[in-house]
Amino acid sequence: PPAVLWHGTTEEALTAIMKTGLLPMQRQHVHLSATKEQAEIVGSRRKGKLVLLKVDTATLRRHTKLMMAENGVWLADFVPVECIQEI
Repeated sequence: PPAVLWHGTTEEALTAIMKTGLLPMQRQHVHLSATKEQAEIVGSRRKGKLVLLKVDTATLRRHTKLMMAENGVWLADFVPVECIQEI
């Protein structure tokens, strides 16, 4: 995986994310993008102000494994807060 992965979300969800990390919610995995631009596209599908999160892949790999889906999306079981930086 690249050194940095990205996740697009909403400003409304940010407070909870920064307390608990990224969780899969209704999905099996957390979906992460390889580029900032892709995360913007994915995140803009949600209602509300877009927020981009930068995920440190090296730190993330100490907590969980990463997998790449056939469509190029990176998947993780969860993303702890210490891996996340708001951009």
